[in-house]
Amino acid sequence: MPKPRGSEAGGEDSFRKTQEKYDSLVRASLTLEQAAQRLGMAPGQVLQRLTAQPPTLYGIRTGATWLLPEVQFEESGLIPGFEEIAARLDPDLHPLAVFNWFTLPNPDLPEDEREERNLSPREWLQSGRSPAPVAELAADL
Repeated sequence: MPKPRGSEAGGEDSFRKTQEKYDSLVRASLTLEQAAQRLGMAPGQVLQRLTAQPPTLYGIRTGATWLLPEVQFEESGLIPGFEEIAARLDPDLHPLAVFNWFTLPNPDLPEDEREERNLSPREWLQSGRSPAPVAELAADL
C-alpha cells in the first residue's frame, strides 16, 4: 500500500531540519586550538581532558579531529561545574541530544520554590548552583 505523500515529505523535512541543526552545532564548535586559548592551556591538555576516563570536556570526534561545542563555554572559560557533567555523559549520545538536553528547560531544575519557571542545565550551572543535580540528570540520559 502506498504511503501518503505528506508523510514522506514530513520525514524528509524533519531530517533536513535535524541535519541543519547539527551542521549549525558543528560550525559553532571550537577547534582544539580555540578551546585551548579559551581555557588558557595547551591544545594537548584539552585533548587529554577530552579523552580522560572520565572526560572533563565534551567533544565531537570527526575522524581525527575534535570539535568542542561552544555551549559548554563562557567567554572566559568553561561553565562552572561542567567537568562533572562531561564526566557523566554517555559518549554514545548524539551531539544534538546533548545540546538539546543542555539548553532546554528541564522540569527537574526549577528556578525557585514556586516552580513557575524551569531552568536548562546550562542556566542552572551559570547561575552558580550546585552541579550535582545536573550531573545526576546527565547520567540518566
